[in-house]
Amino acid sequence: MTNAFTATPARFPVTYRVVKVAKRLWIEELETGNLVYTPPEWVRARLQSREPMHELARAMTERLRYDINPIIEFETRYNPRLAGGHRRHGRTG
Repeated sequence: MTNAFTATPARFPVTYRVVKVAKRLWIEELETGNLVYTPPEWVRARLQSREPMHELARAMTERLRYDINPIIEFETRYNPRLAGGHRRHGRTG
């Protein structure tokens, strides 16, 4: 297995899909077979289905290249420290 950090320079366009490897869901670069992303445990624990991962793969494919922004948006949506995907501002109490 290779990963995005040891892969050769990107070719365009790039297609991503969801695969299951060793009991974990991964985003795979279809053209090379590179596994480029798996959610951290704090995200994984909040996923109710595979659909959010499929949505992430589609968002990454729409960018036509590896782009970290869809991953940041995905993780922000499932971050337990954020309320509804938005940072809490101001004081409480």
